[in-house]
Amino acid sequence: MTMTGLSDAERAQTGARITWRVAGANLGLSLLKVLAGYFGHSQAVLADGVHSASDFVTDILLLISLRIAAKPPDADHQYGHKRVETLMAAAFGLILVGVGASFIRSGVIRIDQIVNHGLRYEISWIAMAGALVTAVCKEYLYHYNLRWGKRLNNQGIVANAWENRSDSMSSFGTFVGITAVVAGGQRWTVLDPIITVIVAVLIIRFALGILLPNINILIGRSADQGVVESIRAAAESIPGVQDAHSIRTRFEGSDLAVDLHLDVLPTISVASGHELAEQVEKCIKASVPTVEEVVVHVEPGTRDKA
Repeated sequence: MTMTGLSDAERAQTGARITWRVAGANLGLSLLKVLAGYFGHSQAVLADGVHSASDFVTDILLLISLRIAAKPPDADHQYGHKRVETLMAAAFGLILVGVGASFIRSGVIRIDQIVNHGLRYEISWIAMAGALVTAVCKEYLYHYNLRWGKRLNNQGIVANAWENRSDSMSSFGTFVGITAVVAGGQRWTVLDPIITVIVAVLIIRFALGILLPNINILIGRSADQGVVESIRAAAESIPGVQDAHSIRTRFEGSDLAVDLHLDVLPTISVASGHELAEQVEKCIKASVPTVEEVVVHVEPGTRDKA
């Protein structure tokens, strides 16, 4: 459920409070996994710990973006700064692609060392326990972030939630694999880097799911047709409006900007046309809560309203 009635500053303050909590948790979990991977002799858990450390970095970037996005419009940014939310969400995706690629590289190198050069090492229960604890904690952080991201209608926080989900899944997969290695002994050592590669592929898949939609928004993606029809229906529900057409939409961060043309009776006064435009704007914002800005162009109609 989206929280309505909050100012941009209030949304930013609430988002910052949520993100600080998640950042603290991510920092603690990353340290836990790095230590568990080091002392438990597991490359997969160690790589997972680095992934969690990248979560902490993106939390800090998100805090910066929340502060910038809440700034009011100025002379150089007359439409405000809300696209920073989208830019940061895309940056999250790009960072994750890089993290996943580095994991694939390290996993392939370790597989080669084990298969072709006879490398063997034992993995202890410490790594297994670290992976399980972080998997459970990260899944909780995913639900926590996603719930608040949707309430605040903030795509940066939603993207951060999915980053937590990717970490949860990778940690759980690591736990399952490490359990098999611990139970099977050194002959199953190769499972550790194989799991690393699988985790990396999952991370890249999640990353592209964040990156590509937000790039699409940055280059001017419009709202879905269903939203456009809701805007049209709201405008045409106002008495005196003959037709709503030439409806265009664009995203400014999580908010939607709309401009449209209205056909009205050609005999009405300029004042009446202006009043109709204001009524249409209020009705559209009430019908589609994500709409932040509406620009209405009033035109003389060619026929009486039936």
